[in-house]
Amino acid sequence: MKKCKIYLAAIFIMAALFTAYKTWSPEYRICRSFSYSCTDYRETELYVIINRPWGVGETIEKIVTQYNKMNGTPDRLVIWCYHNEDDMDQGREFYKAEFECGKDMVTEPPEAY
Repeated sequence: MKKCKIYLAAIFIMAALFTAYKTWSPEYRICRSFSYSCTDYRETELYVIINRPWGVGETIEKIVTQYNKMNGTPDRLVIWCYHNEDDMDQGREFYKAEFECGKDMVTEPPEAY
């Protein structure tokens, strides 16, 4: 009986630690960013590790909003999503999102301070 209580307590503690880790870890991490530009066209590729694979659509929207706020809206934005760095190094993406913006939607990056 005593061993059963110890095992149950250990399982409960491990579940609590796992839940805390998932809650405190960031939703995503942008690892690489490549930008290509010429006189009238800007294209950007972002390589992102998504720590919480549920709700990828909402996470992608957050990434796009934050990127546009910081760097202006490019003509084309491609986001490659991965589970971890090993998948990124081996090219095994689980999600790819492409955003094409018309000339009227493209904005310049904000001015530096």
